[in-house]
Amino acid sequence: MRFRLLRPLCAIPCPRVIGPLMIENLVFAMSMMIPNEQPASSSARIVAMAGRIPTAWEPFRDCVVNRESRGNPRAQNPISSAQGKYQFLDRKWRQGAGWNVYKRLRDAGMPRPQARAILARLHSTPIKSWAEEYQDAAFAFAILIPRGWRHWSGGHGCDRLVP
Repeated sequence: MRFRLLRPLCAIPCPRVIGPLMIENLVFAMSMMIPNEQPASSSARIVAMAGRIPTAWEPFRDCVVNRESRGNPRAQNPISSAQGKYQFLDRKWRQGAGWNVYKRLRDAGMPRPQARAILARLHSTPIKSWAEEYQDAAFAFAILIPRGWRHWSGGHGCDRLVP
């Protein structure tokens, strides 16, 4: 069986230093390798892969989820548009987070037409109504970009868990 790497390991130019976090990211990138031949039933696996984060980030994610929604993907903040498992601000995040999910789905191997159909549904649906897996994919995209985790920073103790 032949494999293809779905995501580049690092941006050009690659850093010259390899530390524990880079090794963790390398292992994560290797886990994103999937066979070229995909059975039709692979959609659920692709969606699950899109929401995966490196193990080093799991304590931060768990802290954010506990603080923001107690794990409730349908949570709604009573005084703002923040909603969902990670309390995304619906008015500000829905469009961008939808594209983030699209990117994660494509990187995990979902065909473009299927990912586009999901994107269209996400753009027209409040975040708290998104499937939990799509909320996870949006969060994964956000925290894995430089300083993206700072959307959830601020005096609640989760910051100390950032790898």
